[in-house]
Amino acid sequence: MPRIFQLIFILVTLFPSFLLAQQVNSKTIHHQILAQISPEKHEIKVVDVITLAAHQSPLFFLLHEGETPKISGKAARLKKLSDDELKQAFPEMRGKVASQNVPVAAYRIDMPTGKNQLTLEYVLNIYHAEYRDAKAKDKNEENILDSTGIISSTGVYLGGESLWYPRFNNEMVSFQLSVKLPAGWKSVSQGERLYVENEKSYHLDTWQENNAQNDIYLVAAKFTEYSQPAGNVNAMAFLRDADDEMAKRYLDATVKYLQMYERLVGSYPYKKFALVENFWATGFGMPSFTLLGQQIIRFPFILYSSYPHELLHNWWANSVYVNYDEGNWAEGLTSYLADYLLKEQRGRGVLHRRSVLQKYTNFTQAGGDFALKDFVTRNNDVTEAVGYGKTLMLFHMLRQKLGDDVFVQALQIFYTRYRFQVAGFSDIESTFSEVSGQNLKLFFRTWVQRVGAPDLKVQHVSVAKTESGKFRLQAILIQQQADDAYALEVPVAISLEGKPAAVQQVFSMHGKSMAIDLVFDSKPVLIQIDPEFDIFRRLDLNETPASLSQAFGAAESVIIIAAEENPEMKAAYEQLAISWQSSRGKNMAIAYDTDFTQLPTDKVVWLLGAKNKFRSVFMDSLGEYPLAQKNSEVLIKKNKLDLKQNSVVLMSQNPKENQYAFAFVSADRVAAVSGLGRKLPHYGKYSYLGFEGDAPTNVLKGQWPTIHSPLSVRLSKMVKPSTLLKRRVLIDP
Repeated sequence: MPRIFQLIFILVTLFPSFLLAQQVNSKTIHHQILAQISPEKHEIKVVDVITLAAHQSPLFFLLHEGETPKISGKAARLKKLSDDELKQAFPEMRGKVASQNVPVAAYRIDMPTGKNQLTLEYVLNIYHAEYRDAKAKDKNEENILDSTGIISSTGVYLGGESLWYPRFNNEMVSFQLSVKLPAGWKSVSQGERLYVENEKSYHLDTWQENNAQNDIYLVAAKFTEYSQPAGNVNAMAFLRDADDEMAKRYLDATVKYLQMYERLVGSYPYKKFALVENFWATGFGMPSFTLLGQQIIRFPFILYSSYPHELLHNWWANSVYVNYDEGNWAEGLTSYLADYLLKEQRGRGVLHRRSVLQKYTNFTQAGGDFALKDFVTRNNDVTEAVGYGKTLMLFHMLRQKLGDDVFVQALQIFYTRYRFQVAGFSDIESTFSEVSGQNLKLFFRTWVQRVGAPDLKVQHVSVAKTESGKFRLQAILIQQQADDAYALEVPVAISLEGKPAAVQQVFSMHGKSMAIDLVFDSKPVLIQIDPEFDIFRRLDLNETPASLSQAFGAAESVIIIAAEENPEMKAAYEQLAISWQSSRGKNMAIAYDTDFTQLPTDKVVWLLGAKNKFRSVFMDSLGEYPLAQKNSEVLIKKNKLDLKQNSVVLMSQNPKENQYAFAFVSADRVAAVSGLGRKLPHYGKYSYLGFEGDAPTNVLKGQWPTIHSPLSVRLSKMVKPSTLLKRRVLIDP
């Protein structure tokens, strides 16, 4: 008996044999894996008993490069393929499964007639890491930026991308995974943990998931484990250092969100949900667990943003799988029912929708827009703005069109119908059409297949008194985008003199222009088109406050550094500018204030440094906003910042050409500049920011008020908008 089989035989005898019995899903390939991990050696030894849905021969699979696996059975034959043979066997698979920095080996198996089970035995050495500083000589795991697979003394992360188990032609899998680790270690995988054994010399876990999966994950480290019941689900936390208080916060949140989403969507599809702490910055959502970085899980806002998002992915994408040939719908739906819904529950739904539209408008202004059918994954600002934002708004518009009750009913039926199956936008369309009794073909064709967004403008607004003493309001609504008209449901709100509640009406618009003609007993004093940002559309510059995303999303910009700053501070600003220039992928020039007699008016302008000679010009551009300045102090809505004690970021529009953003960045210390460079792209929706310390730590953030919206027309000098109808929350917390 080979040495590794001797090891596996010993492992099998350590727990009851009934645990090895499987009820294999006939549509999947089942892996029964017994693995031993040696972290110090970066090594994993595997015996994988593979059960196919039916006899197939020949079989082809990919595996991480290593010694050629051994195959059991005299009749089965295994052959390693050359690169040419790989291309002939499955030309598309290599690019889909394997990362460029993972060495790939391909194999062919000739199976005996009538057999549908085989056993592979192999040993792999896996350590792939991308470091923050690629040129640094001292590369350590604290500086890991990303990894496609790693086995180390710090921890283990293995997924399908690392090819740690045989990947056939993009098959769905089920599995039972037993992992032997050094004493003090624990493993985590998806599904249910069947067995645990702690001994002085080793630790053994067995995980099982019989429902169809896209992947098999194996994560391990010296974890401290916590758990708490959540109905039929086990809420768990695996932390790298014991922290009872933090574990309780996450376990309580898990129970809360599980209960809410089961009411909203349907029963949770797995036996557990676990928070797992990683040793580099990740925000991964795997079936039945999330892998979050050490710093990330300690940010207080994560419990109300990323955490529910990753938990909800267990319904969308990790049990109802995405048909990527039709576009990735899951990220937008998850964002709508997690990130957005939690804001809606706190009364901030309108601001969140405006932020989504603002991000789309800003980051697609320089081009790169695409249709939802082409969205696969987020890799830059544009793909996030479209793939997440536009899809989020698609589901919001669908909800407005159908009503909350029908929308929720359709969600639940869609989930039940496609659980552990692949589904696309066409399946969403058919389900929602069936449940609502409406033909939604035009709606989905418009928002999934089409590139772009409508651009609305209201004009020729007038009020006239009729002979009967009533008031006639007339206006023309225009779609001013260059391409064809969109079919839109346009909300309109009219404030009437002396009336506390606005009159609200939805108009169906099918052409490039639409007449609004209404008669009221009281005088109209204000008309607002889409006042709560319910339509996915391109916003006018004056509908949103000046923001960082306007500057970062620009096609062309110039960073102007204060030449009079001390040498250390000037060098820090120069490094920040160079890092943005190289990472943002935009046409971003770098200059000094001494290079200009007046500011450019044909591009975005960044001013860096409190001593910038154009600082007074910038401050003058903020005239209509609630800001005051005295010497080095800036007062924003009663919040005081001092340029000598705080890092300050302010946004405005170029005073001579307001289509271009105008930004001012001032750090109070050299050490804070690099942190600002890293952090500011993540504060895109904000108009003003205050930081303190070297990190630096955010202490103030906010948005300027919207002052001159072109879709809000005042018909009286003294007017306060009437109250809009309070909306029902989709589901209570």
